[in-house]
Amino acid sequence: MAGRRRLTPREAAAYLAELGTPFKVTTLEVWRCHGKGPRYYRQTGGRRIFYDPADLEAFALGSPVLTVDSIDVGANKAGAAGRP
Repeated sequence: MAGRRRLTPREAAAYLAELGTPFKVTTLEVWRCHGKGPRYYRQTGGRRIFYDPADLEAFALGSPVLTVDSIDVGANKAGAAGRP
């Protein structure tokens, strides 16, 4: 994360809202206590919390969910033989 902008929890909440996933600062705080939510960094020897914008973007995108239709589409694009 060296050289990149670090966001405070307040800035992180605003950034997530810009990405279309609005969460309150207090929600991020609760998630940190429970080991959930986007990855964050704690300043060594301090109490300051920071977020990397790339981690927030990955969190906002979420994980892809494969469905039967999305698997079939992938197989058809790959030129699956023997399908009617």
